[in-house]
Amino acid sequence: MNIKTIAKLFASVKKELDIYDCTELEVTISTNDRKNWNFQTGDNSFIGACYGDRYWEVAYLTKHTNCYHLAKNVVSNLKDQIAWDMK
Repeated sequence: MNIKTIAKLFASVKKELDIYDCTELEVTISTNDRKNWNFQTGDNSFIGACYGDRYWEVAYLTKHTNCYHLAKNVVSNLKDQIAWDMK
């Protein structure tokens, strides 16, 4: 999972705040490994792109979110989940 790529995704999703007149958007990033990942916005419950993946991290974007720092935190948390599961 590339932090810069996820940060760019967050930045593009963040633009939706103005389009939909929202103060916050929920974004879920998921993976089964460290190479491939999916994302979804909002609560897609059982039909979202992330549903089939084992590891999830939910993030919230606001107008003040630093997308790089949030992406770094999300990737770190996903790696921790994978490492914990490997023990």
